[in-house]
Amino acid sequence: MKKGKRLLSLALSVAIAFGVFAAGIPGMMIKASAASEWNGTYNQNSGFSNNHITSAQGLAYFIYTIGQGTSYSGQTVYLDTDVDMKSINFGNNVFPYNTGCNFEGTFDGQNHVIANFKMTHSNHRVAMFRQAKNATFKNVTYTNVFIDDDSDSNQKNGFAAVVGYGDGILTFENVH
Repeated sequence: MKKGKRLLSLALSVAIAFGVFAAGIPGMMIKASAASEWNGTYNQNSGFSNNHITSAQGLAYFIYTIGQGTSYSGQTVYLDTDVDMKSINFGNNVFPYNTGCNFEGTFDGQNHVIANFKMTHSNHRVAMFRQAKNATFKNVTYTNVFIDDDSDSNQKNGFAAVVGYGDGILTFENVH
């Protein structure tokens, strides 16, 4: 019995030691990265370039550009980090939007998370992507989403987390 306990003790000691030393070996330790947090602002130099989104401000700027007429037709835009939108309202005061401005590309979240997205608005087409046409959305998870019509009439339509109004063929792959 003593020999079995010694072997178990030795095996546990090796496992613990390996766990401690594995921290210095690339690929041997799972590293959690903190989500980029949105501060309510966006600008041209805020984490969005060459169709790669590297911050919450970059995601906000990317969404802004769609509302101003950039369709990204035939292009893929990549989310390179988890983002926390901090429940700051994406409503019309923050994101001016022109009807007829569609996202027409591919949005690849690369298995990242968009957390705490909030949009209240008295208009229709209330979503992160207000309008999309022949677009693809893939590999992204939304958590803690709040979408609301802030008027009392509730006679509008097009309220969703991802796309408020779709035209043509919209494809969703691994979107949660």
